[in-house]
Amino acid sequence: MRVNQDESRAAPESSSAAPPSLSSSKSRPAVLSPAPAGTTVAVLSLSRSGSSLVARVLHEVLGIDFGEPIEHIPANRNNPDGYFEQAELVAIDDAILAAAGGAVFDPPAADYAGRLEPSVLQALMRRIRDFVEYRTLNRQTFGLKDPRLALTFPLWKRAMPTAIPVIVFRDPGAAAVSIVDQGRIPLQQALDLWFEYYWDIFQHTSGMPRYVVSFERLLAAPDHIVSDLARHLGIDLDEDALTRELQRVVHPDRPASSKKVEPTDLSPYVSPETKLVYGYLRARADAGRQPDFDYLGAMFAGLRAHREYARREAEQRPSAFAKRGNVGTASVAITPAGAGEVGRRRVETEGLQNALQMRTAELLDAQAALARACADQREVEQLQNRIERLLSDLKRKDEETDRVVLQAIERADLSTERMREDLLRSQRAEVARFARQIGDKERDIHELRHARYLDHLDLDASRRAAEDLATRLARLIDSRFMRLLARLRQDDLWAIIGPAGAEIKAQSQCWHRRGFRLQTSRDLTSVPYQEYRMRGENRDIRAVLLAPVMDVPWGDGVLGVEIVSPDDRIVVNTARPIGSLTNGQPAEFSFPPVSLTSSRGWRLRVFGRSATTPVRVFEFRRYRLRFGPLVRRSFCAFLSV
Repeated sequence: MRVNQDESRAAPESSSAAPPSLSSSKSRPAVLSPAPAGTTVAVLSLSRSGSSLVARVLHEVLGIDFGEPIEHIPANRNNPDGYFEQAELVAIDDAILAAAGGAVFDPPAADYAGRLEPSVLQALMRRIRDFVEYRTLNRQTFGLKDPRLALTFPLWKRAMPTAIPVIVFRDPGAAAVSIVDQGRIPLQQALDLWFEYYWDIFQHTSGMPRYVVSFERLLAAPDHIVSDLARHLGIDLDEDALTRELQRVVHPDRPASSKKVEPTDLSPYVSPETKLVYGYLRARADAGRQPDFDYLGAMFAGLRAHREYARREAEQRPSAFAKRGNVGTASVAITPAGAGEVGRRRVETEGLQNALQMRTAELLDAQAALARACADQREVEQLQNRIERLLSDLKRKDEETDRVVLQAIERADLSTERMREDLLRSQRAEVARFARQIGDKERDIHELRHARYLDHLDLDASRRAAEDLATRLARLIDSRFMRLLARLRQDDLWAIIGPAGAEIKAQSQCWHRRGFRLQTSRDLTSVPYQEYRMRGENRDIRAVLLAPVMDVPWGDGVLGVEIVSPDDRIVVNTARPIGSLTNGQPAEFSFPPVSLTSSRGWRLRVFGRSATTPVRVFEFRRYRLRFGPLVRRSFCAFLSV
């Protein structure tokens, strides 16, 4: 059964997000020098592995901006301090996984990004880039966190190539028990997810400036871990203030972060691959060092190769158990006469299994060494011979194990009737449990839909109020009194044009030198168009740059330009949707190349049509003799062919 939710809460979709905040400017007592401007941090981990605590430390202690609480998934009893996950980010990740045929607990194929339909991939990348661009606006730093990022990061890193991955890992058994406690998936499936997730994480972040955090070490020695993480991010800290801040944020005594589980290295349910990778990461974390990522990559490659070899061997070798029907799942009742023989065979089987595990570990070590010994051809050949011998021994031990187990089954008296009854009873109990869970989920979905409907009603009302206020403000600005006041004050907005408008300022500075002042035009929705005289010169142009001004960051309609020749022919007519424009940023209006002449009479017209909210552009103004007629000149730049 596929699960599309994570950590006991739904992931609501958000059609419009809260505007960017200034939360990154809040006081951080422990930070002496913040992270460099433009720093982006992505927290990656398996679900229930401590990523929320790491995100909280980054946000509240180190000053990495994860947004305002209104943008986050709400806290609940499973995580009372908050998840620090933007709701819109979760919605985008769910859409990516759905398109790839996976879910948070059902990872898709590692190369799913190359299999998506081009149109689907373009739509997803557009959502990702819009999210990143909007969230990084007016923010010095930016952080994002969602367990699904471990699976969707191949698409996100295209929009954030300089992001710093912070990878959080936890004891596989503790993470699996925490997932199962929520009633989501079976324990074995939760245990198997650990290796799949961290294989994807280390593969997707290869070559990036990643940092690995052990959840258990963070609880035991938070000062050391956070200080080292701050140095990795380029942040200077006050150590005394850091200790006080971490005492407020990190709570090692909470049950959610100290659940007692079976040790991973002793558990028969944890795969050998997971034990090897977790053991290496834990050993490096206990030593206070980061992993050797080259060695770790070679280890993952060897483990994946071994798993693929085992899968092919299982497919090629006929199963001795399949020939006997369902005896492998039956409960076995051994006769007293065969109890001693079965016990002896069981001891022999366990010995063979231990030897098999030892051989498997040797094989994995040999494969990892092979991946790293590419420089010496003779050593590579020796390692290949050793691998072949180990594979032969592994195959022989595997066959001996199958033969011993099959002999033990042949001496057993199988009680099939009791097995059927137990199986039927367990299936009925499982069906009843699923029915209860389905009922609970239906109630949760109904409550969520009702809350989302109320949120949309409030959002629509706020939008209508904002549009009405913007319209009334435009009428006031264009009133006769305000025009007279503007004539008297002679405000000049030239200094507020930033580096993005450098090209327009360069081509228009001649008007500013002649005494014209940069101001905003009239609301273009109240007039057919605003016309400006163009300077006569011989040149071929392909586009016009304007600086639009919108009172609200949304709206319907278009903003367009026309170029009129001296003989009153409209030679250019092009427009762009107002929703695609950014307030105060230059907007490019492209068209087929047009040849201008030096003759006078060329004119530029700017218009706004079908707009529901006011829209203006920057223009130059000058009043002759203060109370004389108003003279306008365009604030624009023409791009040559």
